[in-house]
Amino acid sequence: MPVTIVFPEPWRPTGMASVVASAFGRYLLVGCAASAVHYAILIALVERAGAAAVTAAALGAAANGALVGIGTLLAGLHYLSAQLLATVFVLLSGFLLNRCWSFA
Repeated sequence: MPVTIVFPEPWRPTGMASVVASAFGRYLLVGCAASAVHYAILIALVERAGAAAVTAAALGAAANGALVGIGTLLAGLHYLSAQLLATVFVLLSGFLLNRCWSFA
């Protein structure tokens, strides 16, 4: 007698969840690519060129530099930790602002 194994279907978002998952997935993919380039430039400027972390981050974006400056100077974080937090903040706030503006 053959044995039949039934696997449950994977959960797929429906309705508004599928729209958010799809839009955020594309946004996340593009944001990750841009962040990888930004991190490479940041690390090269700090580690190779000897630039200050705040200066190097500010070359990438003024708002990002301010966030990294707050993280390193006020919170005492390592520059890469501050950069990671700034990236997450900018990624999520950019997505939410774009979603409110584009689909309001």
